[in-house]
Amino acid sequence: MKIALLTLPLHANYGGVLQAFALKTVLERLGHEVWLVDNRRREKPVSNLFLKTVLRRAVESLFHRKEIFAELNTALTQDYKKSEIEKFIYRRLSPRTAPVYDADDYASIAADGGGYDLYIVGSDQVWRPRYAKELGPYFFSFLEGTAARRIAYAASFGAAECEYTREERERCGFLPLGEVAREADLITFHTPLDTTTRHLADAALLARTKPRAVIINSSRGEVVDGEALKASGREWVLDVWEHEPHIDRELLGKALLATPHIAGYSEQGKANATALSVAALARRFGLPLAGWYPPQAAASSPRPIAWQELCDTVGGIYDIGAESRRLKAHPEDFEALRDGYAYRHEYF
Repeated sequence: MKIALLTLPLHANYGGVLQAFALKTVLERLGHEVWLVDNRRREKPVSNLFLKTVLRRAVESLFHRKEIFAELNTALTQDYKKSEIEKFIYRRLSPRTAPVYDADDYASIAADGGGYDLYIVGSDQVWRPRYAKELGPYFFSFLEGTAARRIAYAASFGAAECEYTREERERCGFLPLGEVAREADLITFHTPLDTTTRHLADAALLARTKPRAVIINSSRGEVVDGEALKASGREWVLDVWEHEPHIDRELLGKALLATPHIAGYSEQGKANATALSVAALARRFGLPLAGWYPPQAAASSPRPIAWQELCDTVGGIYDIGAESRRLKAHPEDFEALRDGYAYRHEYF
């Protein structure tokens, strides 16, 4: 089997080099032909700051010779070590592909399968943003849309806490809010409330939206500026409100749908939140409650659902129209409607 092995760029990272050598050696002993993907970082041009530093140190050497000689000895030692590891890489980690610098180079490797029967990513901290500046290739982004076989071996994130941004984790291509406002037919808010999100949907943002756009808010009431919303000419669906429970009656009356802050009130949602809290306390205090779940609640069973199936079935699960009519008829009962709400059952 011909295998392409992708790891971090090979340089003076002794641990990474030895791990790559060990994996390559084992695979070859098993009878496989192993090629290293020769991914490299482009060398940065010498900066003016670097040149100024060299010049300054040259002048200082005239007056502080001992210190300069010590630094020179250290630099020469490091250069020697680097040259030795480069010799090792040249002798022991061959054959290698043509140098790979960017997406086009990776694409050339994947073209027509690249002649490889299998692609392996690993080992070492190939999934750590600090070292893998371009993360896509280490998740085989260049193989998307191909039938190439791929596996990860001893690949590491290299940190106790996730260092990826939410956009990198979800890989959904985030857009600026202003661009979303211009393009979307429905804009739904699901954000915590803090100083950066208070009145996130203000008059300026609403003015950028399509004339027939619908604004949905199920996060916190103050995320949407109610006065600006009323003046916007847009339509809206609200579960959360400014100044709860004393909600704006005009905003309520003109809403397409309105509910009393119960969007998260499913039986499974409440049970899951309770179970997570118990699990955290159990870990903290060493309590024998691993896997505990409220016995009164049916466990959640998430499943994919098609849009048309959702449209055809959701009305039989939850009559949001009736919920909206109750709140509009009795807005003074906002807290009672919320506190006495019968939890829904999740079905997808």
